[in-house]
Amino acid sequence: MSTPQDGESVEFRVMSTCRWGYEVWYDYKDEDGQDRRGCARWDAESLMEGGFDEPPAEEIPEGCATRKDGSPMIKTFMAMVVWNYKEERFQIWSFTQVSLREQFQKACENPRYGDPRGYDFEWSRTGKELKTVHTLMALPPEPTADEIAEDYVDFDCDLKAYCLGAPGEEVFGKPED
Repeated sequence: MSTPQDGESVEFRVMSTCRWGYEVWYDYKDEDGQDRRGCARWDAESLMEGGFDEPPAEEIPEGCATRKDGSPMIKTFMAMVVWNYKEERFQIWSFTQVSLREQFQKACENPRYGDPRGYDFEWSRTGKELKTVHTLMALPPEPTADEIAEDYVDFDCDLKAYCLGAPGEEVFGKPED
């Protein structure tokens, strides 16, 4: 994901339906004893199908980030496949920032925009650390460029697997030799 830096912006086109869920970051040691950071994800739709409205406590990894009260710092995310114009490639983008999720939802609910696959967004960022402001602006609706739409047909990606925390080789298709 190409998170814009202070004063920068990035344009993208949503290519897939959006999924949401929960994630928690945690620290662990790998097989070689090296410190690592991981992310566990739970797909909201799958949780609901299993009768849960949040991640089960027994599935929360040890070493996860915690809030001041000691509870796990579980964040809500919204994930989608996008075309990143700057990098000229498809990527999965996942937003946890409340402001970005709210701005995205407002654009989707606006009858002039609707389905987010019908227009581009510009994501900008100003400030640093706790003073960071993210802005997501819907750009005027226009059809997806034919070349991008054609390439997306061949893009092999399982967004649900991503939202379930699957490793990259399960999320993205195997590269052809």
